[in-house]
Amino acid sequence: MAIEKRYVSRVDYTESFAEASIKLGYGKEKMGAMNFRLGERLIDTLTRLIAKVEERNYFEIYTDEEEGWGRLKASDSLKEDGRVRAGLGFYAGFFHGRVIAGTKDPLVVVSFRGEIIPTPEGYHSAYEQAVIHAVSDHKVLFAEGDLKYEEQYMRDLRQKNSQILDINSKTPDDDQSD
Repeated sequence: MAIEKRYVSRVDYTESFAEASIKLGYGKEKMGAMNFRLGERLIDTLTRLIAKVEERNYFEIYTDEEEGWGRLKASDSLKEDGRVRAGLGFYAGFFHGRVIAGTKDPLVVVSFRGEIIPTPEGYHSAYEQAVIHAVSDHKVLFAEGDLKYEEQYMRDLRQKNSQILDINSKTPDDDQSD
């Protein structure tokens, strides 16, 4: 139940962030929706979260029930409740975390690039870049109800979502000469 402190030099959005978010259920209407409790739109809350990470230069990675604002969990992890592992490998390298503190949804999907060795003192791991792939929710990314236990459904869901998220999606900082 330890929390890993993962250093990041910078945070970038993929060039396909908006398109991926739309395909995963978070288009212009949801991203621009006002949260009256917070007094800001969802996109503003996400921007504030990213600013927090950039200011402190790390994400916290949790494994069990220690979720919180600015913390991420590996998307290829499973609860020990009989959920099927089918297609779990499609989510390898992706992490997800809450965009709004104290709520289950929406989620931001993140990956990391460019491991830094040696790791700076005070951190468990370090990367040059945290990459923001999309905003979605538990239902779209992980299914709900009995569907979580259907092998073919989960394999297909995870494969489709991983293609939308695309672990290799370009960011504006990527070398465009490839």
